[in-house]
Amino acid sequence: CAVRFCRRTAAPLRSRLSHCSTPAMPATTTACAMKNPGRVTLAALAAMLGAAMSEEVPKVQIVVARHTEDVEWTKKYAGDGVSVRIYNKGGALAGVESISLPNVGRESHTYLTHIVNEYDRLAEWTVFTQGQAPTWGYRSGDSTSGHLTDHIQFEHYISAHSRGNGSFMPVSAAASVPQGLQTTRLGIMADVARKDDAFCPAEGKQGWSSWWVDKQHPHYVGGRRMLDFYYQFVAKIPRAGRQELTIGFAQGARLGLSRERIHRRPLEYYQALLDQVSHSVDPIQGYFLEAMWHDVFHPEALQA
Repeated sequence: CAVRFCRRTAAPLRSRLSHCSTPAMPATTTACAMKNPGRVTLAALAAMLGAAMSEEVPKVQIVVARHTEDVEWTKKYAGDGVSVRIYNKGGALAGVESISLPNVGRESHTYLTHIVNEYDRLAEWTVFTQGQAPTWGYRSGDSTSGHLTDHIQFEHYISAHSRGNGSFMPVSAAASVPQGLQTTRLGIMADVARKDDAFCPAEGKQGWSSWWVDKQHPHYVGGRRMLDFYYQFVAKIPRAGRQELTIGFAQGARLGLSRERIHRRPLEYYQALLDQVSHSVDPIQGYFLEAMWHDVFHPEALQA
């Protein structure tokens, strides 16, 4: 259950990550072929320096998976060591720099595309987020929900690296498959339940809704496929007769991750996941991954 997840996984994970530190930013070098290696002109030196500066790896980067959302809100966070990269799968954006991607795979395709393409040039700390402005609350089926829970602010995702964290993904939902059961953190649903900014609800089991089921939800419709997907592509361990899985996750797939944490998995691992969400607009694997990001980036702390 969600309570067991928080007690068994979340508390030890927080303790472990509180002692992690992000690696130092690697030096950027530029190869330069010269006819006379003994002489470097001022023009050549300026060109080398300009190239190096243009290739500088950001300290903190916000990666936005945009479809049709208004992303003007991102301008508030750009600057002071924070860069913003918007991947756009919808119509053209006016006055906002973006990178166009094919409209496939939901936000998971965007996140994985960034990781695969930038694997050796990731920021020290990356915040992955959907395009909707981050505000408190979640309303089922409402695309304007901002997915922040309790008293957690978007700034917490940006600054978590400075507190020595290797990841920041507060748990706001849990799923049990193949039954397709779900429970939701009350602090994301009702203002009266908002307590603090803890990884799990401060009230323990009282901080969760009753288990519920939606027979139209991908976790119910694809329950057995979801279980198989988890062991084959995410956990990468033998299923060994395991018949069910309870997994806690961040509703809305907002994640803060250090470069070191992402590098816990090899590039090939992310390429295989990317292939799973690259062939249709709304693949069921995208919903699977929303519930599995914790285990994607924490191979040493699987919830299986």
